[in-house]
Amino acid sequence: MESISMGELLEWKETRRFYCWPLLPEKSTMFLAAPPKMYKTILAMQFAYKLVAGGDFFGWEINKKVDRILYVEQEIGRPETRDRIARMHKQFRVADLEGKLRFITRPKQRFSLDIGTKGYEFLEQEIIQFQPQVVFIDPFRKITSKDENSSTEMTKVFAAMTALQEQYDLTFVVVHHSGKPSDNRKQGTPDAMRGSSEIFGHGDTYGMLVKPTNSDVDIDVNFEFRHAPHCDPLRLTFDQSVGVFREREKEKAVSNIDKFKDLTKGLKHGKI
Repeated sequence: MESISMGELLEWKETRRFYCWPLLPEKSTMFLAAPPKMYKTILAMQFAYKLVAGGDFFGWEINKKVDRILYVEQEIGRPETRDRIARMHKQFRVADLEGKLRFITRPKQRFSLDIGTKGYEFLEQEIIQFQPQVVFIDPFRKITSKDENSSTEMTKVFAAMTALQEQYDLTFVVVHHSGKPSDNRKQGTPDAMRGSSEIFGHGDTYGMLVKPTNSDVDIDVNFEFRHAPHCDPLRLTFDQSVGVFREREKEKAVSNIDKFKDLTKGLKHGKI
């Protein structure tokens, strides 16, 4: 019998567990989304690397180090993927990760979340053989042939994703594109993601990348959570010399008292 009484429910002790609080609950779906050319794949790879390395991700503790991650990359190919992860590995130098992070790089037969296709069979077979705890999908538009603007079609895609999650205890991290700014798309929010509102409805965590300055290397990541409280944006800069993201130095906050001191100093010296 699957149902339980209200009394039993209130006595239920199990709590939601996180690989990385508050970003990634177990058996959840996280979206990282941005317009083109904003280093979202590199940020996703850095997150994957840190999940198997342990420690923290920009100050957020890895609560439970992941033993196996499958990264399904279906756009840039093996040479570029190798170069990016090689620079990252050289920078962080964490030992014994080689077998924990496995890449599928733009295979001839595309992996797919479309049930009934060869691509879906290949993806499921890879999951069965490697037994990952977290699967990265990069990018979302290459993992399905369905119309991403169709609510009906996206419902089928996410039903397939949910079925894999339930059967194999998976967590998904999905790299996706956001659309062009418009009245209906507020940049920096999940509404900006390209496609049907079903995409927004399925996720547990959304990390939306935006450019805060005219710099090509500065990004802010705005988060929305289903299972955690609101947090401030993550302010990053891409260090092109080593190929990884770093936190930007926080601007020094000037208090009202300091402003008053500066004002009185100016009055004292006749500058105001």
